[in-house]
Amino acid sequence: MDQKLASGDIQAQLQVMSQLLQAWVMTKNSFPTSVDEFVQAKMIAKVPAAPAGKKFVIDRQGVRVVLADQ
Repeated sequence: MDQKLASGDIQAQLQVMSQLLQAWVMTKNSFPTSVDEFVQAKMIAKVPAAPAGKKFVIDRQGVRVVLADQ
């Protein structure tokens, strides 16, 4: 999983973090406040760098991680 996050492939990174989010919601019955909580919970080693001018955010309605403008 960390390998896909480190790959630099944005779509793969979004897919992995969305899977983490779905697992989080299923086990905790709540949403994390940000993707940084995946690191704090030791689900991943670090959040990958987003493309310039973008950031990873949680789409609660779609239960997925997406890119948004900073």
